[in-house]
Amino acid sequence: MSCISNKKKKELVLENRESAVRMTISLLKKWNVRLTREDVQSIADIALCETAERFDPKVGTLFTTYLYHYIRAEAGKKVSHEVQNAASRFSTIVGSNGDASRPRDHMACLRLEAVFKSLAPIERQVLIRVVARDEKVKEVAEDLGYSRNHIWRIKMKALNQAREAFLE
Repeated sequence: MSCISNKKKKELVLENRESAVRMTISLLKKWNVRLTREDVQSIADIALCETAERFDPKVGTLFTTYLYHYIRAEAGKKVSHEVQNAASRFSTIVGSNGDASRPRDHMACLRLEAVFKSLAPIERQVLIRVVARDEKVKEVAEDLGYSRNHIWRIKMKALNQAREAFLE
């Protein structure tokens, strides 16, 4: 537990909120991952609260050093969760002609994982957002700075690659 007062904890959180969001965005860019603004702020806020709770100024380490490690942990959890959601949602739609009745055996999961890893980062991002999160193609296109048609083509290309892998 932290040895600082609740008032000081609140001050640390408020003073470092912008830098926490910037650190989160920077880290996600390094990982080539894009999340919604709400997700980024959520990661930053959770990390800030954890850091403020556990920070001990007597140790001699900067608050932002602690913060970076908690941001990295929270971002890792979020990205892992998003990938798992995408993989599970993705597996229900990879059947040919929309047939979602394919067996969910271990080999199918391994094949799906291999296909997902082989996709380009933008293709993975589009599938996570459009398929796993049910975001509209138009919203994803605006957020990523592409046309709606381009995002739709990326989605279809990735889904076709998955279908081909499952039909082999």
